[in-house]
Amino acid sequence: MVDKKTFQELDQLELYTLLKSRVDVFVVEQQCAYQEIDAYDLKATHVRLQDNQNLVAYARILPAGSKYVEASIGRVLVTKAYWDRVYGKE
Repeated sequence: MVDKKTFQELDQLELYTLLKSRVDVFVVEQQCAYQEIDAYDLKATHVRLQDNQNLVAYARILPAGSKYVEASIGRVLVTKAYWDRVYGKE
């Protein structure tokens, strides 16, 4: 199931799951030394692909004018448990 929610619409468990997944991928696996959680999360639409209650994939969409002139897509990831299922190939 694909869904999209604003920061305010996410419940505590949903927020924890997506932030933990982002840290796992970008900070731990890719060793990116930058502030992963930022104020843009508050303005973003958070798009998730879920398999039952498991997070499969995620992306953060920022509205035009929030960070860049145009809307932007970032923090795109597929969780490690689903890497072998070809999500995100194209």
